[in-house]
Amino acid sequence: MDKKGGAKMVPTVFVLLLLLGAFFVAATSVVVADQEDYYTYSVSGGFATITDYTDPYGGAITIPSTLGGYAVVAIGDSAFSTTPLTSVIIPDSVLSIGNWAFSQTPLTSVSMPDSIISIGDSAFGYCVSLLSITIPGSVISIGNTPFQECTSLTAIDVSASNPVFASNDGVLYDKTMTTLIECPCAKTSVVIPSSVMSIGAKALVSCNLTSVTIPDGVTSIGFQAFYNCRIMTSVTIPGSVTNIGVSAFESCVALTSITISDGVMTIEESAFNYCLALTNITIPGSVISIGPYAFAISVSLTSITFLGLVAPTAVDSTWLYSGNAGVRGHAFTASNFPAPGGVWNGLTMGNVIEVTTVPGVPVNFHATSGNAQVILTWQAPAGNGGSPITGYKVYRGTTSGGETWLATVGGVLTYTDSGLTNGKTYYYEITAVNSVGEGPQSNEASATPADVPSAPQALLIFPGDGKVTLVWNAPSNPGGSSITNYRVYRGTTLGGETPLTTLGKVLGYTDTDLANGQTYYYKVTAINSAGEGNLTESVMTTPTASNPDGGGDMTLVIAIVAVFAVAALLVVLLFYTRKKKKKM
Repeated sequence: MDKKGGAKMVPTVFVLLLLLGAFFVAATSVVVADQEDYYTYSVSGGFATITDYTDPYGGAITIPSTLGGYAVVAIGDSAFSTTPLTSVIIPDSVLSIGNWAFSQTPLTSVSMPDSIISIGDSAFGYCVSLLSITIPGSVISIGNTPFQECTSLTAIDVSASNPVFASNDGVLYDKTMTTLIECPCAKTSVVIPSSVMSIGAKALVSCNLTSVTIPDGVTSIGFQAFYNCRIMTSVTIPGSVTNIGVSAFESCVALTSITISDGVMTIEESAFNYCLALTNITIPGSVISIGPYAFAISVSLTSITFLGLVAPTAVDSTWLYSGNAGVRGHAFTASNFPAPGGVWNGLTMGNVIEVTTVPGVPVNFHATSGNAQVILTWQAPAGNGGSPITGYKVYRGTTSGGETWLATVGGVLTYTDSGLTNGKTYYYEITAVNSVGEGPQSNEASATPADVPSAPQALLIFPGDGKVTLVWNAPSNPGGSSITNYRVYRGTTLGGETPLTTLGKVLGYTDTDLANGQTYYYKVTAINSAGEGNLTESVMTTPTASNPDGGGDMTLVIAIVAVFAVAALLVVLLFYTRKKKKKM
């Protein structure tokens, strides 16, 4: 931010804080309750706060800016909670929205003015029909999970003028983009920016995510950060995280794969409690503390592998409470864990880990082009070096042999590299990683992203006797890949065109053996490596014989020749007439 921007922001925030402070100072004076229409309100310091709304029919409302002659400056705690509101417009006199103010209502839309300073805890919690929300630039305080369990919410947008908060791809962050505050429940995928250092309390509660990779740089995962993400199957936690918070992944019932990187030191209480599908987990040597119920009721858990030579020193006795009695622990022979058959903090130890080398080369590595993206697929190495593969590293370059590190992914067998330039070739290699380290690089694969082409241009049609000739120009946008074919569609009704023929890289086609007097409709598409492009607009014509005995084409030729012959004769006559005049 430049100095001018900072100079403007500070006075703005200061003024808003003064207004909010003045309101709460006024709120300490005598409170008087009253009723107008369906609104119950209290008056304090000459300002009104709405405390209840009693209309049994609800629907769409516009909240009045005054009640009883007093300016409405606040919507109190639970004021509209559980009422049948479907949409609400809040007046620009309002400065604050209280805790649970509109919770559990069937709201589909909310209009907030650029006067609101604070939004309370769960202010719109459980509004399951709310699709999107925009936070105005005036808001400087947001409570805990203001949109908790809004299961249809796809975007939380923030005005660009807001000095405290920001949004990226519909997710709420602080202005510096270092803290993820809240993700809408209905989002199915989230790319967490590399600037993020903290994932806040309940930030992604009940989100419809299937997997998440937390970027390097994140240092803390807050209380219930991913609680109840019921379709999430995998998560990778980087080594920059030192503490996995209380109930961070509790009730993620579909979670089967967890990668905890070396650097994590503490797994807090109930961090992975009630993860019913979790079958195995690897705990790095950096972990020294495992809290109460950390893996409780994880009834499918059969294997826990410890990579440290020194066992965690602070382990609560309930860490595996009510789990699978058949779960076994695994550790290095050189570690201080008990030998196989021994018991460590309620966990019976199984076979020891025998790691000898890094994993082998990933096989069947392929790159497939898409629109501004390349999709990479591969299979696991034939040998994992004696230790489970914990992830893969992806390398990319724009010249063959010039690949550099791009990303590290968990135990998956595919990666999509997006945001690429169509028409530009990209080169890739990957490696597998286990607890020993990184294995050798795979074969090189390359792909050129491309979009399908636009429609061919200037499609023209010319009728003949029992035939139709089409001509066209190439598309204005080939989609970043060379045109390889054109496809002609034909029909006898407008909109009823179906594929007729696929041609090479030509700009014309003659359709023969047609019925004279029948109207035909045509469209054309272009094809490149990405697929078939858009259809042209329909053109139409009717083949017609020029005379009853079928000599239409020859008659046309004779007519043209006759026209040229007459023209030539006129030129000759004109020449001799001028020559004769000169002699006279």
